Amino acid sequence: MFEAIFDKIKDYEENIKMIGVWGIDGLVIDKKEYTDKIDIDYDLIGAEFADIVKRALMVSVENKNELFLNLSGKGCEIMLISLNNEYFLIILSNKKSLKSKIKFLISFYKKEILNLL
Repeated sequence: MFEAIFDKIKDYEENIKMIGVWGIDGLVIDKKEYTDKIDIDYDLIGAEFADIVKRALMVSVENKNELFLNLSGKGCEIMLISLNNEYFLIILSNKKSLKSKIKFLISFYKKEILNLL
């Protein structure tokens, strides 16, 4: 559904390992992996991150539909980016990724993504 957009984003940021759209209910809408080395339970992380995004959007007074969270781990980064109050992106990348570049790319393609939902 979003593969062409995901591929465009990946073309500009080669360090992305996975990108996907999730609903605030925790269900994955669509995702694409760019490596076969990821062993992640996407149902679990989608549900857990959906709860985090939902709570963060509820307490956010300014920019209610704008949320960017960055989590760092062993050699990887997980970015949660809200699209609106119903959908968000999860992006896995290595630590070499430029967060500002990814934020720009998502803002550039956000309308196109939302039009497909």
